[in-house]
Amino acid sequence: MKNKLTVIILVALLLICLAVNANLFITTSTLRQERDDADSKTNILADELADEKETNTFMREEKASLINQAKRVATRREKLGGDGEQIFMDCETKWQSNEASGISVQYNEEKPTIVLEEGTASYPAISPGCNRFAFIDGYGWEVEGTLTVFDVNTKEIQTNAMPDIPEQHTPSFLAWLDDRYLLVIVKYAFGTLSPGGEVYLFDAAENTSRKLVMTKELTQIVSITMLGNEYVVLELAVFDANMITREQTHLIITVEEIYTLISKNTIYNVNL
Repeated sequence: MKNKLTVIILVALLLICLAVNANLFITTSTLRQERDDADSKTNILADELADEKETNTFMREEKASLINQAKRVATRREKLGGDGEQIFMDCETKWQSNEASGISVQYNEEKPTIVLEEGTASYPAISPGCNRFAFIDGYGWEVEGTLTVFDVNTKEIQTNAMPDIPEQHTPSFLAWLDDRYLLVIVKYAFGTLSPGGEVYLFDAAENTSRKLVMTKELTQIVSITMLGNEYVVLELAVFDANMITREQTHLIITVEEIYTLISKNTIYNVNL
């Protein structure tokens, strides 16, 4: 009887040892799996961070490249213009001569031309398809100018095309988005602390205009550069609280985003 009891005790102890070992094996396997999972997540996170860093670097380099392109275009634009300079328009439409305040439009055997004459008109902005061009009539220091638009096909001249802009404000910069839509910077016309303003959209097909890009009080849009049909680069002047010093920066908006703003009749808010 005693031997039988001893055997039972030994068997019980053996089963306990087996159970403990099994639990230890399971626990060890679980810990090993959790460690492997943690290592895997760490590696994935490291890869994601590396990809994000690479993406951010690429985006910074791409943004810098686009801004440099915009600066080169702006430099070329500043060097253009002059009394009697002729700008050839690559248009097939034959149209008659029209004149308005410092700019005359002529047609010769080759192609239509815009002739800059001495006056107060700004340098003309020609639409991509050469169907229209626009200029600011009354362009200068503390002058309230108006927008004038020529239609090549109808030979019509539309003066004061944006009559509803705020009082004491003036168009200051023009850039065609396409043959229909014109981007216009409208700014306060007086004083030394108003180099720019906000962007309005002029719809040449409907002869309507509205605000398209809005800025905060200390931020002004100075110029617009179109880079093909992909990007719109806005040059910004951001002033300090005392309006004494200003920082130059750039904002890049895709043309697709602009068309979305147009179709949804919404405004882009610049948070700078």
